[in-house]
Amino acid sequence: MSTQDLRVTKTKESLRAALMELLTEKPLEKVAVTELCQRAGITRRTFYLHYESVAKLLEAIIEELLLQLEASLRKTSQQRQHAQATHLQPQMISLFHHVAAHRQMYRYIFSASSQFSIYKRFYERIKTIVRQSLTDMEIKQEVREFYASYNANAVLGLIMEWSEQEFQQTATTMASVLVEMMELENEEE
Repeated sequence: MSTQDLRVTKTKESLRAALMELLTEKPLEKVAVTELCQRAGITRRTFYLHYESVAKLLEAIIEELLLQLEASLRKTSQQRQHAQATHLQPQMISLFHHVAAHRQMYRYIFSASSQFSIYKRFYERIKTIVRQSLTDMEIKQEVREFYASYNANAVLGLIMEWSEQEFQQTATTMASVLVEMMELENEEE
């Protein structure tokens, strides 16, 4: 990695950290570029080289988070297929490790000051992944979308509750909770 690339990476990391700090103090609409730059230790000019607004910075952070979330969900699916497991095992679930690593951002996503559209984007991405995983399951066509929606909201609900509880449980504990809930759901059938 060149020195220039390293500087860009560090600048973006500083901006992201500064924005997350500011979002714990005030809503996005109240975060000024000048204030953000002071907190990140960069100039306004440098900020505008990378982003056109604070909202665009948040958008970039969310998109990166969505890609990482998607990768963690796909990893879980691949591990399950590789193990040829009929039931999901807690150690196969990497979703909660991803959330734990980015807990500050998830705290914001599920806070009252966040926009519903952010939640909706996470919901849609998870729903798409769930829908893709249904290809080998025998679920009636007219029920598939409801099933995908139900599961996407269940995953987000677990993350939201974990956030509400200040991420007191470990990622491994949360994976076990998810498996236990899935087993309860299967028992009812």
